[in-house]
Amino acid sequence: MDQIKLLLTIVCCLFFIMSANGKEPKKKGDVLLPALQTQLMDRQVSELMADKVNVGTNVVMESLAEVEYLSEDDLFESEALRFPSDELYGSSWDTTWVNPFRNKEIEMPDTFNVDCRSFTIPIDGEVKVTSNYGPRRRRMHRGIDLKVQVGDTIRSAFSGKVRIKGFERRGYGYYLVIRHTNGLETIYGHLSKFLVSENDIVKTGEPIALGGNTGRSTGSHLHFETRFLGQALNPNNLIDFENGVPHEDFYAVYKNNTQQRTNVYTSTSERIVYHRVKKGETLGQIALKYKTSVNELCRLNGLSRKSTLRIGQSIRCGTTSVRATKKEEPASASIEENTSQNTALYHKVQTNETLSSIARQYGTTVDALCRLNNIQSTSPLSIGQELCYKGMPKSSVKKADGPKNEVASVSDKKTEAQPENKTSSKPSSTVYHTVSKGETLGRIASQYGTSVDELCRLNGISKTATLRLGQKLRCQADQTANKANDNIAAASSSKSSQTKSTKTVYYRVKAGDTLGAIARKHGVTVDRLCEMNSITSTTILKVGRSLRCS
Repeated sequence: MDQIKLLLTIVCCLFFIMSANGKEPKKKGDVLLPALQTQLMDRQVSELMADKVNVGTNVVMESLAEVEYLSEDDLFESEALRFPSDELYGSSWDTTWVNPFRNKEIEMPDTFNVDCRSFTIPIDGEVKVTSNYGPRRRRMHRGIDLKVQVGDTIRSAFSGKVRIKGFERRGYGYYLVIRHTNGLETIYGHLSKFLVSENDIVKTGEPIALGGNTGRSTGSHLHFETRFLGQALNPNNLIDFENGVPHEDFYAVYKNNTQQRTNVYTSTSERIVYHRVKKGETLGQIALKYKTSVNELCRLNGLSRKSTLRIGQSIRCGTTSVRATKKEEPASASIEENTSQNTALYHKVQTNETLSSIARQYGTTVDALCRLNNIQSTSPLSIGQELCYKGMPKSSVKKADGPKNEVASVSDKKTEAQPENKTSSKPSSTVYHTVSKGETLGRIASQYGTSVDELCRLNGISKTATLRLGQKLRCQADQTANKANDNIAAASSSKSSQTKSTKTVYYRVKAGDTLGAIARKHGVTVDRLCEMNSITSTTILKVGRSLRCS
């Protein structure tokens, strides 16, 4: 604008000079004056216009230089954060009630794996739990209380999107509800100040509020809740607050168990290694200490090379296999020694115990526990349940008929079973099978030596019927029960031998992946892949989602 004013001023001055010169009588030396003035004016106008064009070009180039084009992975991640867990919650984005399905009946999935790997402890400094999950003074305390001071920084436990920013005078006080991409919703209560607003996207570990003492509170603390589809979960089942890290990479939520006292960890034979950041440490130093790479650390913890590490932050550094050492026993063992070895030893499950922790406690493996107790690594553990960790379990020990056969080994069962069946053929009861995770009609039929059509006929179902976890299926009629028992014994022995070598394989979806490509990569069919993950062939795969492939 200033340049245009200057240009107009110059033009007006030249016009007055030319008009004044036109009134005076022309002299001999003034014949070329109008031509020189015209050339001078044209040159100044050209210079001003060129400067204006250069200024506009520089502004445009500077704005273009600031544009950053996102990769395909970043675009998928951004979409997942804008619509967190959309496949679970759908269009239910209630900004009033903590439970978005209040007074509504919803269909809970049979099982769902919650990815806990990117967890960040919501407070800084030392973690002190002042009140746990459970009944408290005639009320149900649906979260845990963590000690903080007024003004302390509160951080988001996972990446997600803020659903509610509200206040309850006789409850949470100032509180936030954040829906995360792993299916959970977390609640932060008794805050003093908000640092985010509704519909804001937050990353794991990002400051979201300041601690306080508002609402129904007798002292400054953070009330922290974890919920799945509106149902409260005990945060202690997911997170080890003493160390500030999750118990396992994935937490398995089963249907109708949110209100029960059951441990539902996904147990494995590996131990996760974590490192707590100290002052002055970098990703390179931590990677060198644990013999890994910076890229692997960033992948495991959802970080980038430029991420700032906080003192006390827990960094996952990998896994270590837990193996039990087997001692060779002498072949010439007496009957008394065999009796003591076959005596079964049991462990009673306590609160917050998993198959991994029990296996480490007794120096064995998860596979050995599963084999002794005829369970799977994903089976839920009930508090008070007895697990055999050494010797022969009660169910597999055969009672002797006479005083001479007080000690019966496993190898003697086959020889004793044949004459007994010839002399006394008692009718056995109908054989039933309890459906486990990932099982199909075809697999059950092959296990019991029958056909899918026969299974459908015995149970009054169709080939396309959906099997529920825990469902009981009739597998054999009465007259073939003995044969079925032999098949079950053979199947269990082969299954126990395969359990040692096979392990559940998960695959993290990358950009451009399809169900067909993933199925070919792991040697399975698309239908089998859909069946193991409870999806359909038309399900849209989101980058970062974990799919079970075996």
